[in-house]
Amino acid sequence: IRQILQGICNPKPRRCHADWLYPNIAKWANESRISNNRLGELLGVTNTAVRNYMIGKRDLPKRVIDKLIEISGMTYEKLFEKPKEA
Repeated sequence: IRQILQGICNPKPRRCHADWLYPNIAKWANESRISNNRLGELLGVTNTAVRNYMIGKRDLPKRVIDKLIEISGMTYEKLFEKPKEA
């Protein structure tokens, strides 16, 4: 029910992942409406660990990378693709 109401009550996607180093992961999380807390649950880590991984404070362990590939459906290359310079 919460997921259904979330789209009705908050139709605008959140931009809470704007400072992440990995734009494709941030875009996927925003479009999927996945919070740091929820991503932590999916990855089996704390929300603080998610934040530290995504802002580059800590290195991503292989098990977390593998889980990101599994839940996002993206390839390794797509997950960590850097934006093209203009």
